[in-house]
Amino acid sequence: MSVTGLHAIAARLALVVILAWDGSALATNSPRHGDAQVKAAAVPLIPRAKPAFAVTDTGPGQGGYIHYFIIEPPDGEAEVQIGIELPDGRIAWSFPGLGVVVSPFIKSGTMTANGKPYEVWHQYGLSPFQDDAAMLVLQKELAGRVAHWIERATPYCNTEARPDHLCMSCLGFVLRVLYPGRISDYPALPRSFVRAYSGKSYYTTEDFLLYLAGLHGIQGLEARLKRISGLALPESLREDLVRLATEADGAEAASPQPAPAKGRRSATRPGQQPAAKPKKL
Repeated sequence: MSVTGLHAIAARLALVVILAWDGSALATNSPRHGDAQVKAAAVPLIPRAKPAFAVTDTGPGQGGYIHYFIIEPPDGEAEVQIGIELPDGRIAWSFPGLGVVVSPFIKSGTMTANGKPYEVWHQYGLSPFQDDAAMLVLQKELAGRVAHWIERATPYCNTEARPDHLCMSCLGFVLRVLYPGRISDYPALPRSFVRAYSGKSYYTTEDFLLYLAGLHGIQGLEARLKRISGLALPESLREDLVRLATEADGAEAASPQPAPAKGRRSATRPGQQPAAKPKKL
């Protein structure tokens, strides 16, 4: 059998049964083996009477929520990692060393990727849509959208400058799941999703955080802070948004016109680096 054939078989064996599982996946960070056909009916969708904008954990009715984490490899700097919550509480993401996988939710702990332990700390989660109809569509199609990238054994990378092989960052994966392109592998981003800072040549997790918070179309620091004060937010999220809004205001004042930007990883942490590592729970 050819190497290509072996890779194809391995990709199918790695496909996760996203919505039909028996709980045994909690014992491993690897994707579960399963059938290539993912059935959304395995876990019923739970209507949200009053959807919470921001959360500090996974929970019923939160399938599709975007969660922010801090990850730290043993030989590198801490950075942001984002993923999307599945109806059963697990997280789908593109993780360093693993690519697109589904993992148990980690509040605070360790995840091993190719023998390398990563410290993981959850920060907060946000709803990607405030419209219930849009959320129900996402939840209905979530399994298939995630399975598409798992079945292709999509690898992780910080940029997508590899013309011979598609790879994606954590942000790139989340954007493709939320806004799948109709005729290509690239996301069909909404026109309202504009960069929060001038001088950047591509989107970052910080841009996306401001977008999720509804700050992307608000001009002026005072107006942004007013928007933040009116939201029910975890304190850590509020602090991050205030910092980002302040930085955006300074960037706009210093450089009204976009300028070429130095390269910056899309997995830049959306908050201040803690003086000490968070304690494990």
